[in-house]
Amino acid sequence: MLAKELNRLKELPTVVIFGRTNVGKSTLFNCLTEKKQALVANLAGTTRDCNIGTVQWQGRAFTIIDTGGLMDLTFLKKSKVQAVTIDELVQKQARQFLTRADLVLFLVDNKDGLLPQDEEMVKLLKKFMPEPRKIVFVVNKVDSQRQSVNASDFYKLNLGDLHLISSTTGAGTGDLLDFIINKLKNLKTPTKDIPLELPEPIKVCILGKPNVGKSSLLNSVLGYDRVLVSPIPHTTREPQDTDIVYKERLIKY
Repeated sequence: MLAKELNRLKELPTVVIFGRTNVGKSTLFNCLTEKKQALVANLAGTTRDCNIGTVQWQGRAFTIIDTGGLMDLTFLKKSKVQAVTIDELVQKQARQFLTRADLVLFLVDNKDGLLPQDEEMVKLLKKFMPEPRKIVFVVNKVDSQRQSVNASDFYKLNLGDLHLISSTTGAGTGDLLDFIINKLKNLKTPTKDIPLELPEPIKVCILGKPNVGKSSLLNSVLGYDRVLVSPIPHTTREPQDTDIVYKERLIKY
């Protein structure tokens, strides 16, 4: 029965937060999930493994994914590029989630303004998402009414309406969630109205020195490549809180 409930959760539509580094993707993820799961810092490239959470709004639910910021657009242009460095592995994983998204929140930084990299990312994003309806244009770091005037430059990207938010204060995020729910319905990918109350899990923490194979062990237990693996120490930065069911017991790694 428990496994059946988890499988129903996996059927939720997927919303991916996408954008260049340091535009506030992880802060938005934490805001929408109402958890402090994703690590937030001013350092570019802080997020490595994509964070996955569930958002509940208006009695509906969907899965949201916080991807690492893209720095090298090569990984959007070509699917068979060999990833070697950690940054390359991060961006390859982001690409994989992007290709499976039901809806993409393209996030930009209002304080930085419109940058050439934003323009390049939009061109490539449109190739991934041939249906423009599946792209939601979100302008972050609009912390006051006066700052909203600066956002007008982003209309040059021709992605439709702008959704002005501040992921730090939460301003505008309620309207954004309303829009996401309605958007998924219009795309015939309705959010699921299902119970999301699961029993208290058995919590397992994998500890050990760097490079002893903790991430490899987690991937092996899960049966798929959930987290990045590399020979570089401290590749993993964040706990993933990944659920599995074994003998009708819920286990959270």
